[in-house]
Amino acid sequence: MADPLRIQFDAGTLLLAGAPDAFLQQLPGCQFDERIAAFRTEARHYRVIVESLREQKIAFTDEARAYAPLECKLSSTRQPFPHQKEALQTWWNQGGRGVVVLPTGTGKTFVALLAVAHVGRPTLVITPTIPLMNQWYGEMLAAFGGPIGLLGGGYYDFQPLTVTTYDSAYIHLERWGNRFGLLVFDECHHLPSQSYQFAAIGSLAPYRLGLTATPERSDGRESLYGELIGPVVYRREIRELAGDFLAEYRVQRIDVELSPEEMDRYQEARATYRQFVTDNGISMGSPAGWQRFLQLTCQLPMAEPRSRRTASKSGCRSPPPRRLNCSTNCCTAMPRIASSYSLTITRASTRSRVAF
Repeated sequence: MADPLRIQFDAGTLLLAGAPDAFLQQLPGCQFDERIAAFRTEARHYRVIVESLREQKIAFTDEARAYAPLECKLSSTRQPFPHQKEALQTWWNQGGRGVVVLPTGTGKTFVALLAVAHVGRPTLVITPTIPLMNQWYGEMLAAFGGPIGLLGGGYYDFQPLTVTTYDSAYIHLERWGNRFGLLVFDECHHLPSQSYQFAAIGSLAPYRLGLTATPERSDGRESLYGELIGPVVYRREIRELAGDFLAEYRVQRIDVELSPEEMDRYQEARATYRQFVTDNGISMGSPAGWQRFLQLTCQLPMAEPRSRRTASKSGCRSPPPRRLNCSTNCCTAMPRIASSYSLTITRASTRSRVAF
């Protein structure tokens, strides 16, 4: 090939040119776009394409990736539990892609913070609700210092470390799809939905981590994890961690007698709840029913002030909103934070890895 193959990012896709058509057609998902007379593929194929080109020793020019390595070390002295170290080690040995399944309360967030520090790339954390976005903002700020970007809930501030919601990630995909090397999908069982999945499809991020306690979905779309994030690489159940890392528990039902007035109020409230569930097609008996209920109720108009107050009380106040200068590289100002924490991760395989 006389001229190097050229890869560019364009609105959630990759444009490829400078190579014979027959060669480009063999690349993952690559199809000819007659509108621009060029070959195009979904941005999620970026990693496998680059790995393939390097293995074949084919010269190429990468104009798609708009980020650089990021020195980002944890400032916490907190030591991970054995299952957290195992989760991170297993995820990294699987190429830094995949889903970690842990029960609620066992430290999925800290696993993600360990991954952010270990990968050392600009990171976008994607959450299902604004309250969770505010919570993650506080965790990231405490772990790495500032600035931490926010995208959603009235904020539009991109930083090398940024937190957003699934809705905002999908809406603003063209703005960030090539700016982050690691995506963290919190409550990732939401991702395979018809619209949210484009946050994964339209990003070229080579490293991806999904977090959830309930990976199964009533529609069976958890089968899409493999192509959107990676397969389930680590899983521990409540019974495996109870007693050591989770408190022992028992279920006890307590009946409460209500006065006639209280019963009327209860029936009224339950009717409101039942109507909401019915109108939104929520099946509370399904594995994802409760998560879907929380997601929708947090989007109600009355929920926003509460989330703002929560963020303010916890000190999670973000920088004032600003417009993004799209001609400015988001990685020009990278935080360098002193760390008192370190964790050694080794690879089980001796196969060399392409750096992204």
